[in-house]
Amino acid sequence: MSTTGPACLCCGAQEASLLRTVNGHPMWRCAACGFVQVHPLPAQRALDEHYDRTRTTDDKRALRLQLLRRFLTSDNNPKRDFFDRVLATTARMTGRSPLDILEVGSGFGVFVHYANTAGHRAVGTEVTEAYARMSSEGLNGRILHVPEGRYTGTFAPASFDLILMEHVLEHTTAPADLLAQLRVLLRPQGVLVVAVPNFGSLVSRWTGRWWSWGQPPEHLFHYSPHNLGLLLERHSFTVAEREARDFMHRSIPQLFSLRRPLNMLRKAAGLKAKPFHYAYPRTLGDHLLLAPYHLLSPWIRRSWEQERGSEIVIFARPCP
Repeated sequence: MSTTGPACLCCGAQEASLLRTVNGHPMWRCAACGFVQVHPLPAQRALDEHYDRTRTTDDKRALRLQLLRRFLTSDNNPKRDFFDRVLATTARMTGRSPLDILEVGSGFGVFVHYANTAGHRAVGTEVTEAYARMSSEGLNGRILHVPEGRYTGTFAPASFDLILMEHVLEHTTAPADLLAQLRVLLRPQGVLVVAVPNFGSLVSRWTGRWWSWGQPPEHLFHYSPHNLGLLLERHSFTVAEREARDFMHRSIPQLFSLRRPLNMLRKAAGLKAKPFHYAYPRTLGDHLLLAPYHLLSPWIRRSWEQERGSEIVIFARPCP
């Protein structure tokens, strides 16, 4: 089924086809660059209610404080390694340290806390007032709610060396407008770091409509390395570094461990699901939990060479 819309945000093409409908949301694929978007989009109010309902409950508040306490003391912390890479790469590219940092979509605020503790100046944002307020509790730093997404009305132009969006761009209802605003907020030598799920990944192709990272209304836009690069270029960024692979701090535990099927069995038995284990495997139990990853490792690692890993990470610079 073809149509003249929705227009592609990445390449501007008008022709799209209905790929599938998931959770009642039609998903359209651009005929030119393969970009996939939900259309029509859910109302922002409905999305805000969804995030408050799924992110600010008492158990999430308790989990957040627990994770925050453990983060700096753990000696097995892939997430900290990713943050260190982001900070070190940005310092190298900008020639500046400490850095002025904006994190868009801070979640539980761990990166803001870590960056400030390391001597940088970081501030974060979240999608609702309640979520931002919860994420600021006990934090070394602030998480703000930006009303109606007016970033340029909240922060001064050219005020940040680093802007980080880690698994955020696929959630926002206006990615093109957001990127245009962030371009204004970056300093001329600044760095935008974007990490998103890879719609062209091995796992996405294997699992199709059941891909766990392709479920609206959580994720509304779906990128490949190519079309994400096009989107950034349309909004005056140039890609400095790009990769599409899998990481122990997110995709490997979520997509290649036995935790998800085991949790499905636990739920069927009326038991509470266990959290994913974001750590490098050290014990026999750790390795057994990651048995699918170990078994599929030759194909997974080969997929990285073809940019078919589960996560796209891009370091971009503002065009002069």
